[in-house]
Amino acid sequence: MLGLIAIAGFIAAFVAISRFSDSTREYGRKPYSIFVAMYLAPLIVGGVYDFIRLEHTNLPPLTWFSQLIIPYLALLSYPLFQRIMWRINDCGSSKWVAYLCLIPYLNIFPLIYLMMTKTKESEVFE
Repeated sequence: MLGLIAIAGFIAAFVAISRFSDSTREYGRKPYSIFVAMYLAPLIVGGVYDFIRLEHTNLPPLTWFSQLIIPYLALLSYPLFQRIMWRINDCGSSKWVAYLCLIPYLNIFPLIYLMMTKTKESEVFE
């Protein structure tokens, strides 16, 4: 069941990329960074706990945490990739940056890139 939920989240990410690739909405660095931090916080907490468990073997595994994290990430995948596309439009990058976010372990680099890239200059028509 959790595998199906994970696949549904992955499909939702593709749908968000294709739907919002032509969007004109822009999304600033600060709200994007806050949303990505909210998305990544459970993963960071779980990773830190795993490192602590390596040193102290008497700590119990967080099986309930791993069962909750997959639906959490699946539910947030569509809004995350929606905001990624808005941020890409804001900084003027290619939509291939969003596709790089789908690759496990490599996805942190495009997320950080989008957090650090400045907003493109808007043209002023006089």
